[in-house]
Amino acid sequence: MSLLLVSSAARADRREWYAVLGLDPGVAHSELGPTGSGEATRTSGTFTASGYYGLTNEWHVGARIRLSKTTNLEVNNSVVVLNGVETLGDVYEDHLGIGLGAVLLYRLSTNHPLAPLFELEGGVTNHSFSRVAFIPKGSTYSYPQSNVSYVALYGAAAVLLEYRFLTRWVAAAGVSVQRESGQVPWGISLPLRIGVIWW
Repeated sequence: MSLLLVSSAARADRREWYAVLGLDPGVAHSELGPTGSGEATRTSGTFTASGYYGLTNEWHVGARIRLSKTTNLEVNNSVVVLNGVETLGDVYEDHLGIGLGAVLLYRLSTNHPLAPLFELEGGVTNHSFSRVAFIPKGSTYSYPQSNVSYVALYGAAAVLLEYRFLTRWVAAAGVSVQRESGQVPWGISLPLRIGVIWW
């Protein structure tokens, strides 16, 4: 049997430090905001880096950095004011999101390597929409629009299964939902994470 499949019983988590990297593929809903009226639900992906500390064997607190980037995001059937007239067409834009949040985690003690993990997260995200272009229906010309940048508050909750192996390593997968103020009001993702425990 591969060494990666050999696991030990989960030890106490109190006073342990975790460093975790993650990828959260999923879908996110976007709105145009001041650029015009229109919305789209798209596939998304967020890279995360987290650090947290065991207050007790079950409760942990920490922080998380988020990074997401989408190029050529398409918002169909949008309405944009062009030369003083509301015009129907499609908007294309690039999106960059950088977030920082606090994390509260509860790991249910099972005395086994596999255990449920519950997360609550809240923080701020800076969103930047650049290279915004509008193409009216029936036209082959694009009209540049103003870039948009703003800071939004977000909150997220996740349920995961965490697996501890080789004593110091953890892997987790599950589902997460997120709500936010601003132009990306909600998202659903399937977090995949790998981490190491430091003493």
